[in-house]
Amino acid sequence: VYSYAERAKIISALGCVDKVIAEHDWQQKVQDIKKFQVDIFGIGADWQGKFDELNSICEVVYLPRTPSISTTDLKKALSKIDNAAIQQIKSGLDSVLDLVKAIES
Repeated sequence: VYSYAERAKIISALGCVDKVIAEHDWQQKVQDIKKFQVDIFGIGADWQGKFDELNSICEVVYLPRTPSISTTDLKKALSKIDNAAIQQIKSGLDSVLDLVKAIES
């Protein structure tokens, strides 16, 4: 539903996030951590243990997924909805995003 740019904007709006770094390939992580002086590398808990080697250069935090929210289930449900309905849902989500931004300000 959201492009990378929109998702990055949502994450950037969180008070605990200083910078969102676009990933172009898997090999750039070490370079980015050093280049941007990253203190904490956060990634979903479904990757638990996969990035432990980064602990030598920053703290690796595996974030739990939001309970009862599945991207796979969401994609399946959205594939059954027509474009007009998707745009209506997106508009509602955009309103929520605007509210979050207002609260953060």
